[in-house]
Amino acid sequence: MKRPVRKSAAQSSHAPAKAQGILVLGMHRSGTSAITRVLNLLGCALPDELIGAGDGNAVGHWESVAAVTLNDAILDSAGSSWEDWGPINDDWRNSGLKSNMMGRIGQVVQDHAKLGPLFALKDPRLCRLADLWLEAMAAAEVEPRVVVMLRNPAEVCASLEERDLMAPGYGQLLWLRHVLDAERFSRGVPRVLCRYDQLMRNWNAEVERIKAGLGIALPRNAPAVHVEIEQFLSGEHRHHELGADPVPNDVGPSSWLRRTYSILTAWSEQGENSADHADLDRIRHEFDQAYSTFARMLLGAGISGSVGSGSQLKRELSDQLVAARQAAEAASQAVQGAEARQAAAAEKEAELQAHLEADRAQAQQLQAEIDALRADAEQLGRTAAEAEALRARETQLVQDVTRLAAALLSAESAVEQERQIRLAAEQTLATRIAELHDQEVRNAELAGRAAAGESALVQRQEELAQLWNQLLAVEKAAAVAEAGAADLRSQLDEARAAPAPVPELQIAEIAQLTRMLQEQETVAQAATAALSEAEQSLTRQANESSELSARVQELEAATRSAEATRAETEQKLAARFDEIARLTAMLADESSRSTASVANAEWLRSMMQMAARFPKWWALMPQGWRRKREHARYRSAGLFDADEYLETYPDVAKHGMDPVRHYILHGIAEGRLRPQKR
Repeated sequence: MKRPVRKSAAQSSHAPAKAQGILVLGMHRSGTSAITRVLNLLGCALPDELIGAGDGNAVGHWESVAAVTLNDAILDSAGSSWEDWGPINDDWRNSGLKSNMMGRIGQVVQDHAKLGPLFALKDPRLCRLADLWLEAMAAAEVEPRVVVMLRNPAEVCASLEERDLMAPGYGQLLWLRHVLDAERFSRGVPRVLCRYDQLMRNWNAEVERIKAGLGIALPRNAPAVHVEIEQFLSGEHRHHELGADPVPNDVGPSSWLRRTYSILTAWSEQGENSADHADLDRIRHEFDQAYSTFARMLLGAGISGSVGSGSQLKRELSDQLVAARQAAEAASQAVQGAEARQAAAAEKEAELQAHLEADRAQAQQLQAEIDALRADAEQLGRTAAEAEALRARETQLVQDVTRLAAALLSAESAVEQERQIRLAAEQTLATRIAELHDQEVRNAELAGRAAAGESALVQRQEELAQLWNQLLAVEKAAAVAEAGAADLRSQLDEARAAPAPVPELQIAEIAQLTRMLQEQETVAQAATAALSEAEQSLTRQANESSELSARVQELEAATRSAEATRAETEQKLAARFDEIARLTAMLADESSRSTASVANAEWLRSMMQMAARFPKWWALMPQGWRRKREHARYRSAGLFDADEYLETYPDVAKHGMDPVRHYILHGIAEGRLRPQKR
């Protein structure tokens, strides 16, 4: 909470006998911080330990930490707080606790007096405790001066409603309490009433009024400081500007508030009029009486007696905001982790892209080899991979594209195996063709030999028939000869029996007939042997023909098997080409998805950066109000047009889901279009 501030007060070894202390009084959100910083820049000293910038006051509060802490302790000891619209009870002022607190107040005043001859002390709580602080300043021999800041109560209430969710009616009660107490307790002390709108419009004139009214000198009142003051009083930090117009005379503000604001506004323009004191005292007395009447009634209605339901809600929302910020910090860390993982994924994707390009080149090379194999092996190709392997491979490809290289190497091995199979098939086919050719030659030879055998058989049969006829003739002749021989033998026997000389002519004939018979028997035996040999040759030729026919049938079956193998191989080759085409399509689709993933990650990062710039108090507003403004900023940044998304996808509008949330959780995965600013 501390914020170091350069003390501007001039340091002098010849300080006056009494220091001068300026109490800046005024309701919260009335410009007390602005006038205190202006006085500080012009020479009023402030302590080192100050309340720093916070919600609703981006340039600092310029309040002493010691004074604020002590004032909160005093109010708490009296059963009150800064948000209480009632007076400090009389019992506390008459108790011994007041003496203890007065000692602590005196110490803070003395510490401020040591800062220099002129110091400022600012805290809106001083309005309700000004009598105590003025008493302590008198005891410390510090000359008191008072600046009362006045701001249109409607502006103050609007500012409190935005910062603390405080109901406007409750803000009016607080404004009236602070203003009435500040005026009553500072009465009789040199004071100047300064309006916030006049300070912002012409600060130099207000400073001159303060100098004249308080009888002080501001040592750093120089042109260089004036420039710094003008930069500090920037209009960008002022909100809810309504000017100094009177509060509207309607049922909202009470007559007490309107009358008080009217009197003090006149004082700021015409100077203080003591005739108005009685009117202000009456209003304050009636207001005090109203508090004692209505405070318990409000408490009985369940509304906090210190601030009302708005403050309680503010505290609850503050706790929720802390939890939300912690959740946002955790989400931011998660986003950072996701971005780191995204960066790593991008690096990995680049590496995988390089592998992918190499794999594509290798795939083209494999395609060329497959074309060559198709031409050389009559459309013989490698076998197709299993469909389940492709689906598994597709899933793995999303996780790690590098597996494609291994898959392609496996495919190359499969191609090599197919090439070996093709070579073996070619060799087998060549062998079969050579064997078929040899068999055909043998068949031709056997056919020739069979024809020659058949011709020889016919010739032998003809010769056998001739021999048979000759044999029959020989047998007939032999029979005749045998008969003749028998006759001859008979005659010979008779001749031998009757020893008479045989004629030589008959002996010669008999010998000739015997030779002829022997020759005929020899010819018959030779013909029989030739016939038997011819029959055996025909049998052998018939067996050889059967064997040749069986061999021819076997070769024809082998040829048909080779044709079937070739057709099956062509089908496998065509299937493999289809698988390569699908694989190429999958690679292109995966590359497209990777590009889309990077674009979606970049868009989500831009959305997170835009959401981080939303005002933190938006989280406290109703959902419909918040979504409308979030969607407007997304559309203005060209990131997402929620209206167009709902028009494009009526199902989202039908279910009432936030279009931005629907697109992040479902639309990206479903491939829906992301609407940009039209």
